[in-house]
Amino acid sequence: MDRRWWSAGVLGLVLLVAGIAGFQRARYNNSQSQAAGVSGYINPALCADCHAQIAKTYKLTGMGRSFDRPSPENTVGLPHQCQPYYLKASDSYFRIFRCDGHFYQRRYQIGFQNKETNSVEEEIDFVMGSGNHVRAYLHRTSRNPLVELPLAWYSEDGGYWAINAAYDCPDHPGFCRTITSQSHFFRARRVGRNTGRSRARYLSDEHEVVEYRDMLVIVRDRIRAMLKNDATLDQVKAARVTADYDTRHSSNTGPRTTDMFVEAVYTSLKQKEK
Repeated sequence: MDRRWWSAGVLGLVLLVAGIAGFQRARYNNSQSQAAGVSGYINPALCADCHAQIAKTYKLTGMGRSFDRPSPENTVGLPHQCQPYYLKASDSYFRIFRCDGHFYQRRYQIGFQNKETNSVEEEIDFVMGSGNHVRAYLHRTSRNPLVELPLAWYSEDGGYWAINAAYDCPDHPGFCRTITSQSHFFRARRVGRNTGRSRARYLSDEHEVVEYRDMLVIVRDRIRAMLKNDATLDQVKAARVTADYDTRHSSNTGPRTTDMFVEAVYTSLKQKEK
């Protein structure tokens, strides 16, 4: 009799713990759903629970690393960081440093008796860019807008620090250039090593980038479906899997043609089958 009561007590305790855990999980999911209702997004960690392998491989891509929190690897750990960057146009120095586990970008000048003066610094809250080409550093103000900080990292030629476009002038906007969904767009930029001048040109806005990403995914899925039916490369090319995008993205000349793109996708998918 005592043994039965003891077993029943253990079973009851297990059910109670399971119930509490389920309740807590439900509360967490409900809070995430409420947050999603306000922002329009859910916590990516919820997706990673069910799609762990996809989340793991996505983090290895440039897009998966395009927006992140600051760390030693994407700030002070980069080459040449120990040397402040000098901007002749405004006679100012810029550098990134770490203090008490936080990361900051600082601007200053050298004044009387060779001492620092006119110094301004802001905390780096986010890093924009995977580092495959560029990393820009953002500060979130007390009112929540994101501000692009002047100093950025460019990966070409072994990597170097330079000033973002529009900051390389005597009357640059300082630490107050706000990034908004309406005004932000991607820039291609080259810094003249001798002149220090930058040349920026419009590449695309965020909607065009999303459209191009979707095109890549759709074409990939079409080729993958044909591969499941043992289609050859010539058959895939003859099917014109990019036909509905050719008027905007197709190219028959130059270093990268549409046929070369299709062949690259085909070859990549074919290798994954092995």
